[in-house]
Parts: sequence; structure tokens; C-alpha cells
Amino acid sequence: MKKHLICHLTSAHSRYDTRIFLKECHSLKKNSYDVIFIVADGLGDEIINGIQILDVGLSKPGKIQRMISTTRRVYLKAKSLKADLYHFHDPEMMPYMLILKLSGRKVVMDIHEFFPKQVITKDYIPKFIRPALSMIVAKIEKLTAKQMSGVIVALPNLKIQFKQVNENTALVQNYPILSELKTDGNALPYSKRERAVAFVGGITKIRGLDYLVKSLEISKVKLYLAGNCASEPYYNYLKSLPGWKFVVELGQISREDVSVLLNRVMAGYVTYLPAPNHIEAQPTKMFEYMSASLPVICSNFPLWRSIVDDKCGIAVDPVNIDDIALATKSITENESLWNKFSAVGQNLIENKYNWEHEEKALLDSYKNILS
Repeated sequence: MKKHLICHLTSAHSRYDTRIFLKECHSLKKNSYDVIFIVADGLGDEIINGIQILDVGLSKPGKIQRMISTTRRVYLKAKSLKADLYHFHDPEMMPYMLILKLSGRKVVMDIHEFFPKQVITKDYIPKFIRPALSMIVAKIEKLTAKQMSGVIVALPNLKIQFKQVNENTALVQNYPILSELKTDGNALPYSKRERAVAFVGGITKIRGLDYLVKSLEISKVKLYLAGNCASEPYYNYLKSLPGWKFVVELGQISREDVSVLLNRVMAGYVTYLPAPNHIEAQPTKMFEYMSASLPVICSNFPLWRSIVDDKCGIAVDPVNIDDIALATKSITENESLWNKFSAVGQNLIENKYNWEHEEKALLDSYKNILS
């Protein structure tokens, strides 16, 4: 039987991206596919666990450069491989998805989030054109999806939306890998943990970090920040806040160090602001905290609240510092509540919210397309 060559490609994501590399690429390689992952980060080529990573080089700074120069170089490298299936991960590469498909290749479009809604929140786009641009992007996205060999989406509402234009749309949710952060009964008990909380991910205004830092003045709890801040003005603003004295900066840390961090603190924050792209999303970090037996403090969006509130954490108003502080104190000062949230979160991951369940949907989609 022929061994299929699969090419995943990105112009914007990290070569070690959790969804693309750690989950999808590794699942495919484990199930006897040959896998190549094309990236554009300037770190060179390498082979990890049998997955070949090809680097087309880092572009000059600027989003326009990336959208023009980098996307073209990623496409040209992909085209030269003559793979059996091309799996795209960036909306900015839609023109090249169509070119490859029209040339007779099998092409999959992987939609991680509500991209047209994301356009509304982009500070580098003038406000007065964002609504119209969002509508245009939505139309282009659907027209492109219609032409694809298959569409893979990360959210249930995206499946409803794209199933209408492409029958071969599969839902592959971004749940954690069971073996990666799961504690297997070795999680530190409440009594041995530091009275501290963690935020893991990019440090941006839209993720509500200023409200978190302000809430620390009330809760008096240490906050470990594991991530980088791309905006220097916003970073300087955060450092000017009185609550910053409770912050411990870790910068970007490895997945192994994330696991160590989550096993020493008492809760994890996912208090994103109510942007259109957040309200219907399922933040990966929320499930990763649960996987590590860690209670969650998240935004009180209906979907998030239905998963978390009073089961494995507390949903709060993300712009209400008193609300955030109260939830933080409730979890870090109440051992029985902490034990309940920790156990329920771990149980939900083991039985429902895990990558092992989603892997089957990915493999079934590939089998359907390649057959």
C-alpha cells in the first residue's frame, strides 16, 4: 500500500505549534504517513520524531512583508514537493490554496478560529474599514473553502458554518494531549502548592492582562506570567501598575516547564476580553489547565461558563477586578473547593476534552480525502 506524503505549511505559526506540530503532524506520523512541515522562522531545517521541518527563512519585519513575500516562498517550497495532500493553516495563504487546488492537488484548509471576527480587533487596521474588510474576508474564506478537498475546523460553530459550503468539513477540536500535562495522580496537593496563579500565553491587551494585574492589589496573590508581550507600550503600562509587584515574569517557556509551573500554582487564568473572536472560541489554555489538575478562572462568556463554572473553576467578568480577585481568593484559600475543581477538571479531560478523541476525526478526514 502506498505511503502518502503529507505537507503541512504555515507562514505565521511556530515550528513547534501545539495544534499543527505536536498534535496533527505527530498523529499523522504515528499512523504511517510521511510528514513534512514547512515553516518560515529562519531557524533552519531539522527532523524531529521522523517529521521533516523545512524552513524557507524569516522575512523582513512587518505583516505586509510576511503576507506577500513569506507566503510566496512557503507556497513555492510546497509546490516543489509534489505531496499527496497539502494542509494549510493561515488565512493569508488562501490564494495559494486555490492555486494548488486548481493545479490538481488535494488541499485541506485548517480553520483555527473565526478569522473575519478577528479582523474587527486588529489595531493595525484603521477602525473605519474593519467592518467592511471583515465582510470581504468572510466571503473570500467561504469561496476558498468551497473549492477545497476538505476543510478542518477547530470549533463546533465553525463546522456548522463551513459544512454549508463544503460537505467534507471535519471538526478537530484543539483539546490537550492526555500524556503531555496530565499528572497521573502525581499532582501536588493543595497544601504543598504555592499561593500563586499562572497565565500562560501571549501577553496582549485583548487578553485582559491589565485587569489581572490590577486585581492582584486586592487578592495579594503572586502571578506567574509565562509568555512574551509584543507591544512595548502595553508592557510598560503593565509594569507601571501597582499590582505588578506581585508578578513574576518567566517569558516564553518550554512545554516541559509549563507542566512544572502548572504543578506548583493553584489556578490558571483565561480572562480574555469579550472580543468577537473570543466569545465563541474554546481557548486551548483552559483545557490545558484542567489537564494539569488545575482549577480555572475564565471569562464569563456563555460557552466558557457552561464548561467551567462551579465544576472545575469560576467564570468572572474579565473587566471587573473585584470579581477576578474574589475568584482568585476563593480558590487559593479554600482547600475543599480547590480539591473539587481539580478532580472534576481532570475527569473531564480524561473522558471528554482530549486530543486522543479528536485524532480519530483527523484521520477519518484524511482517509476520506485520499481515497
